Amino acid sequence: MFLDGTFFFIRRGKTAKEPVYITLGIKPDGRREILGFWLFGAEGESAQNWEEVLEDFKLRRVQRVRIFIIDDLPGLEEAIKKIFPEADR
Repeated sequence: MFLDGTFFFIRRGKTAKEPVYITLGIKPDGRREILGFWLFGAEGESAQNWEEVLEDFKLRRVQRVRIFIIDDLPGLEEAIKKIFPEADR
């Protein structure tokens, strides 16, 4: 599962640059699938928000992720260990 945040200009009364959290999965046959995207507001990308995303996957009954592909966002690896301790990073 790929986890990444990218910034877009979003208008909520005024235009501001906000992170969009995106998850991408790869099926066993190699097909890619966008698993979801989330907006948390203009505070910037954070490991705490990623933890909420990962918890959402647990609520959606995702039981196992083989590997996470992530950048070096501080705290993200710890969030993964907390929610999916068996996954590689």
